Amino acid sequence: MTEHQREDDLLSQLLTAPPERSPVAGAARGLSPRDERALLGAANQVGTPTLAPSAAAPAGSFVGELAGLVRRYPLPAVALGAGMAFLLTRRHSRGAAASR
Repeated sequence: MTEHQREDDLLSQLLTAPPERSPVAGAARGLSPRDERALLGAANQVGTPTLAPSAAAPAGSFVGELAGLVRRYPLPAVALGAGMAFLLTRRHSRGAAASR
């Protein structure tokens, strides 16, 4: 059973329960079961809000994949970036010292 099916089953149980037993009865005053289903459907279409826009790079592109890795693993990404910067500056400083 998927997450969406479980949500639909739970919603069906809550909507068919008598008002005194329903935990959402007080919160959903004025909404009919049809309205609640429409509201839930609209919320499922919108999806979960995120802090970073996902449309910045197309999915499947190298930049999109890299951005996804950095979002998923921020601390290792910073450590990797710092290590690469250290190695590049060491290489650059050795090259400048050898050319003198």
